[in-house]
Amino acid sequence: MGGRNGLRLKNSYYIMRHGQSEANIGRYICSSPAGGLNSCGLTPEGVRQAREAASKSLAGERDIVVCSSDFLRARQTSEAIAKILPIEETIHTPLLRERFFGTYDGGDDTLYQEVWRADWGNPYNQEAGVESPAAVRLRALAAVHECERRYKGRTILLISHGDTLQILFAAFLGLSPERHREMEPIKNAEIRRIVPIDGLRLKELEP
Repeated sequence: MGGRNGLRLKNSYYIMRHGQSEANIGRYICSSPAGGLNSCGLTPEGVRQAREAASKSLAGERDIVVCSSDFLRARQTSEAIAKILPIEETIHTPLLRERFFGTYDGGDDTLYQEVWRADWGNPYNQEAGVESPAAVRLRALAAVHECERRYKGRTILLISHGDTLQILFAAFLGLSPERHREMEPIKNAEIRRIVPIDGLRLKELEP
């Protein structure tokens, strides 16, 4: 799988944002391990969203491996879909955690806009202590690299969070990480197939 004379992957990849969470409903930012690992879980609607999306988008897929953020809302998303799909293995990893939003963590979700404005043109943006787009890209691609190292011929479902997935998706389109908001935002429980564009080369995924 992969672009002509470019990146070739041993597995097929889908990305999935976690279902609706308590933080989504409360409209606050939950990005630190202190908060995200054991709180900010899914709402009942989030569980429903996850199951519905998986049943529609992954019906008929076999040999599914789930590689999920270890934050509670992502773990609960993986648990919800495991009840309806033939999951071969599930891995929870810090590599797919939410982007850390620095001093904005715990604040109103309108503060995301401040971060995204500061991102524009600056892949190394760390204003207000946020994790830079470049750093998020590096660890998200490290998760893919680990899947490539461990598996072959599998369907890999990467369950993560909004900015982390936007930045990863941008990488497969050959875009610099600070351009992640140019794409249509990934909704709660949305699943997308990711395929590298023709000719794409990513040093982070080289053997």
